[in-house]
Amino acid sequence: MNAQRKKDALRVWVRTRRQELDETWVKAQSILVCRRIFELPEFDAARAVGCYLPMPGEADTGEVIVQCRAVGKRLCVPAFCEETGQYELAWLKPGEKIVTGRRRAPEPADRDWIAEEDRVDVILAPGLAFDAAGTRLGHGGGHYDNLLRGRQIGIRVGVAFEFQVAPRVPATEKDVGMDVIVTNERIIRRIPGRTRRFPRAE
Repeated sequence: MNAQRKKDALRVWVRTRRQELDETWVKAQSILVCRRIFELPEFDAARAVGCYLPMPGEADTGEVIVQCRAVGKRLCVPAFCEETGQYELAWLKPGEKIVTGRRRAPEPADRDWIAEEDRVDVILAPGLAFDAAGTRLGHGGGHYDNLLRGRQIGIRVGVAFEFQVAPRVPATEKDVGMDVIVTNERIIRRIPGRTRRFPRAE
């Protein structure tokens, strides 16, 4: 089975599991995820944090947003940019109105795009699956890979529930890897010396 078929099979499995999740469970476990994010020294030192506004089945980052506001960290989130036809990062202001954007993803109504020279010290990225090598499996559109590539970013943190951590996630050279994975049960630093292996083209 080639990498694409393996990715598709893993996506189907995770999506099925997420549809079965109880809302109360998601809320409680999301709090544990956020607490582990707070344990990261990089998060503690960060001045600007890239976050995401969760869709159903994803770990809720509401506590992260509250904490950033409380200690004065700047926040930015993905939003669809009509000019580029891609998702870009926009500053999330206190009290910002949130609307439903492309792909039914929540995003700020007033898009104040971050500048190319603006540094994001920590960026949190959701995904369908991750592995200990830092490989991330998204929905297949490449939107987060574009966001995570070519920016001034300190560390990239994959955020998920523990069942979304796989022994190995199929990777291609286009996939941007994570530095850290945070789940409701643990923090996984990318294993030193372990590189992501890309399959041969078939």
